[in-house]
Amino acid sequence: MTQSIIKISKSDHMIAKLSAIAVALAIIDFFIPSPIP
Repeated sequence: MTQSIIKISKSDHMIAKLSAIAVALAIIDFFIPSPIP
């Protein structure tokens, strides 16, 4: 098994957090539709 080394910066962490929040909000909006389009 080859070992890959990936350097992760702070901006990568921020993008990952924001995308996770966006997915969570999309799932919540799917189950609880809001009146705002």
